[in-house]
Amino acid sequence: MPSGDTVTLSEAAQQQLRALKQADRTVRQHEAAHQAAGGSHAGGASFTYTRGPDGKSYATAGEVPIDASREADPAATIDKMEQVKAAALAPADPSPQDLRVATQADAARQQAQSEQRRATGTAGADGGAMRALAAYGAAQALPGAGAGFAQRPGQGTMLTV
Repeated sequence: MPSGDTVTLSEAAQQQLRALKQADRTVRQHEAAHQAAGGSHAGGASFTYTRGPDGKSYATAGEVPIDASREADPAATIDKMEQVKAAALAPADPSPQDLRVATQADAARQQAQSEQRRATGTAGADGGAMRALAAYGAAQALPGAGAGFAQRPGQGTMLTV
């Protein structure tokens, strides 16, 4: 079809096209929020596309890899996990996967804080290690934690829509 020709879409096709365009904007904004907040720990976004009735592709799902690995130094781990959590919760509408990543980052941060207190001799009786273990257990108990939350070699944890 020459580029000057226009295609008339049915009302249903026009509604589908409007929904796809809105989904594309929402998905791209969601993943951009992860990337912006994740800084150097976040990778590039990847998208799943759906072809619209106009023949164009629209992003309908996406993910951003984030490095949620622990650092050698507990203080560095604490800082990193705070940024990982911020990246996970950056979108206005965090997905269940995003919430799992935030919970895992909290657990890793709490564990690093406990290690830091032990190393400096200020381990008080606040039960930080127990809270970290409880938070980690709670994260593992969330639906999909075993399947969708695995570390991917070379990619880290994925933040998704």
